[in-house]
Amino acid sequence: MKGKILAGSMALSVGLLLSSGVWAQDAKQAFEQAYADYQAMLEVQETPRSELSEAAFEAYQTGRNYFGDDSINSANLAINFLKSSYSAGKDDEILKSMGDLILSVYEAELSKTDARWLDAYDATMSIPYSDYRKQQLREGYLALIAPLQATNPQLYAATLVDGAKYWYREDIRLAPILEPALEQFDKDLPASDLNVLTLQLYLAHNHFSKNRRNSAIELYESIIADANVEDPAGRRLELLSHAALVELYERNGESDQATAHCVAIGAAQPWSEDSGPEPLFRVNPVYPISYATKKLSGSVTVQFDIDESGFVTNAQPIHSEDTPPEFVRSSIEAVENWRYAPKFENGQPVAAIGQTVQLDFNIQ
Repeated sequence: MKGKILAGSMALSVGLLLSSGVWAQDAKQAFEQAYADYQAMLEVQETPRSELSEAAFEAYQTGRNYFGDDSINSANLAINFLKSSYSAGKDDEILKSMGDLILSVYEAELSKTDARWLDAYDATMSIPYSDYRKQQLREGYLALIAPLQATNPQLYAATLVDGAKYWYREDIRLAPILEPALEQFDKDLPASDLNVLTLQLYLAHNHFSKNRRNSAIELYESIIADANVEDPAGRRLELLSHAALVELYERNGESDQATAHCVAIGAAQPWSEDSGPEPLFRVNPVYPISYATKKLSGSVTVQFDIDESGFVTNAQPIHSEDTPPEFVRSSIEAVENWRYAPKFENGQPVAAIGQTVQLDFNIQ
């Protein structure tokens, strides 16, 4: 059979080129039915993600059985699944098997400069491979997109974002990769460019994770200064930077510096009437050693106010008569150090009275 299955409007799919040959009829029918079911589900917005995940995986499995392990069709079905959000929760060994198939087939079928490698790298960089294998993928991806730096800076920035969304979480230093590119983007692209700001955010997150706090603070402040807050994506980057700065300044013991960012978040995101506020910065209560050795457990409900700057005030326990006293003391000391975005009314921050939170102490 010859023909072509096209993805149509399915953004997450790549084309599947159907090879001619004699296939077992049941395998052919199983794949065609699974793939048709998957496409039909994608057309229905209300389809639960769990069902989409199973349908996408079934299409991959039946397709791999039909086309074989050395077929680019099987590799493309694996890419479809891995590039979707459905792969979360799958066993690591299954994901690695899919990635190995993609890489082996693409290496056999395509030149390393073929643009279709972008999909392969994007899919396989999400897999929990060893650090060495991740480095190989990262180097291959960077070599593939390198020519874009001179010919198309905008596309180069976009493809760097696609890679950095994985890399910033890894145990590597992103600065040697991103800083030279960001220096070039300063000349070629506007400071408010979303891809540039996103790269700065990933680099700031990476600095933060490596405890390079001053470098992270500088980048987060730069994002806030340059983001176009009229654009929802720009506003999102600004708010993420404000939230990160609250935690950074609090960790540095600079609560007054954190206040402006607490207030900025409160102004931009009014409190929901349906749920209580979430802390922007929190410290966990200390589990008393004497209680831990005795495997004592308990819960403490703390009532408190949040002032106009997002500080916790008037923290006190409620319904704690039967709670071990050290749990109460530890809970109060923790909550007093939390920070919130203040409540706003008529465009002004106001105190929020009578908030509550429950802290649980359990030893497994």
